[in-house]
Amino acid sequence: MEEETVFSSLNDIRQILFENRYKREAPSVDTKQITAWNSLMIKGLLVAAELLEYPKAADIALNALNFILYNNAKSDLILRTYQESGEYVKRDIEGVLPDYSFLISALIQAFEYTDNWEYMKIAEKIHSLTENKFYDKETSIYFLNSSSEETLLGRVVAISDDSMSSGLGVMVENLFKLGKYLMREDLIERGKKIAESFVERMNEFPGSMSTLLIGMTNYLRYPMELVIVNDEEGALNNAHNSIYIPHRLVYRWNKNNQQDGRPFWDVLEARDDTPVPTVFICEGMTCSLPLVNREDVIEELVKSHTSE
Repeated sequence: MEEETVFSSLNDIRQILFENRYKREAPSVDTKQITAWNSLMIKGLLVAAELLEYPKAADIALNALNFILYNNAKSDLILRTYQESGEYVKRDIEGVLPDYSFLISALIQAFEYTDNWEYMKIAEKIHSLTENKFYDKETSIYFLNSSSEETLLGRVVAISDDSMSSGLGVMVENLFKLGKYLMREDLIERGKKIAESFVERMNEFPGSMSTLLIGMTNYLRYPMELVIVNDEEGALNNAHNSIYIPHRLVYRWNKNNQQDGRPFWDVLEARDDTPVPTVFICEGMTCSLPLVNREDVIEELVKSHTSE
């Protein structure tokens, strides 16, 4: 057969299949929304919105985050799923560790993107729930399943990634960032202790523990700290997006946010009274000179990455 004849026949066959498919009963559609999966997507969209300077992605992410907080975040637990209607609807399934840890991670990302301290307050509350339900003081570890969950198999520790990131690995990074933004050294030490307890396993099976390795990176190589002072209009707010910085902390301090309950971070010492919008780029115990225009911020970031 000629090539044209083959493709023409295939098109006819596809049309016949298409028409007959719609004569059959369609398979059911899974309409539940899972907290952990949505939280991963929310964080990914916020990262994309920041790096690509695409606000629409952030709007979608923050709307989804508000949906999860309204429907799945209760005063005493986080629900695993939300489903408005359909077969076998069950609305009271409690979340497992990834539902809590991924949601905390999304909330931290939302704070870093919006500078809205309310997201950090909610992250702190959910972290408290996580402590009560998943953290075991005797072993200094977070279990996969909640202490309030009825189980026949006992409690499980899941440190490896499978089709999803490890909830424990994400918690290691959460503990570092929560500790820095909330000024709680105890959380940073806890994350470090958890990571150190699995060093031998990570050395043996690094390919299956990438999330835990990413979390541990914060302790092995201190993240870059971006200090943005008195930039109420956002003139320098997103200059750092021109350079991909996977491990960094963002501190914004201006007269508009000084009354929302955020602490006066140590890194602000002697840097909070600049008369014009200013950025300081800090690594370890060393900070750059005051940077007052976008081009200087980008140049300093390039210089820092080149010198690594």
